Amino acid sequence: MFDDDDRKIAALDQHFFQSSAMIRLESISNFAQSLWKSLMIVNGGAIVALFTLLGNSDLAVDRYWLWWAFFMFAIGLGTTLFSNLTAYVTQSAYWQQDISGAWNAQEQMHGRSPKWEKNVNRSSAIGNVFEWTALVSAIIGLAAFLGGSWCALTAVIPASNSSPSVKPTSHLDHRVDAAVHHRQSP
Repeated sequence: MFDDDDRKIAALDQHFFQSSAMIRLESISNFAQSLWKSLMIVNGGAIVALFTLLGNSDLAVDRYWLWWAFFMFAIGLGTTLFSNLTAYVTQSAYWQQDISGAWNAQEQMHGRSPKWEKNVNRSSAIGNVFEWTALVSAIIGLAAFLGGSWCALTAVIPASNSSPSVKPTSHLDHRVDAAVHHRQSP
């Protein structure tokens, strides 16, 4: 069934799959730490920056666009977290694929037929689905950051053309502003 040359090739394959599994295991940490930390920092930092702007500035802001900015940055955070989770599942599936490939090669090395072919194929399919899910989620996180940035900019652009107070957007806001102006009047 298997001659000595086939066994030597299977031994090389087994070594390759073991090495590949170790590299993938290391890449779980490296890949996640670069992309998703960046997306978390920009979306989370944008939320903190908006709160800082509101608390420390007399700029007139359009609340409608401001809340859309908060919403977009929160979506960016959520999809980034989801992307990080799906990337972990992706790498775990690919790691399982490589380990199963190593076991198959070891079986061939000993002159036996591979036993884990179905596991290799299933793990590959799972990894492919979650890889695309992670990528799409990360892209949505980036798009949410860009959309949130546009909304935040739209919220503060009127600041140069209006008085230094928050622009009222509801009847309650008008009453609050009237009460504040009444108290400030001599």
